[in-house]
Amino acid sequence: MIEVKTISNPNLIKETLNRIGICNKKEKKIYPSVYLYEKDGVQFLIHFKEFFLLTRKNAYDNINKHDENRVNYVASLLKRWGLIDYIEKYKPSNDKHLSILKKDEILEYNILHKIKL
Repeated sequence: MIEVKTISNPNLIKETLNRIGICNKKEKKIYPSVYLYEKDGVQFLIHFKEFFLLTRKNAYDNINKHDENRVNYVASLLKRWGLIDYIEKYKPSNDKHLSILKKDEILEYNILHKIKL
């Protein structure tokens, strides 16, 4: 989890996060990996596996460095796009496996969430 401060409308950030994930372009499916999560007025970017750990639903108890890097990469994108600011320091990274769909492309895709916030 990365604590963040939203600069833009949280709904815009959530819509943007829906367009960043693991993508099956042939089947037109995208699986978002990172979510904006708020607890007690504090906002975080969180990997869906971390959410399961927080809610004690151990469907995914195997969060790894790759998952952490994915959150870091998405945070760096949102920061670069002026949507968030960082509260805590972390190491920006890159993730070759993530796809970023354009706003008009998302209409062609099924967004498949692994969690419900």
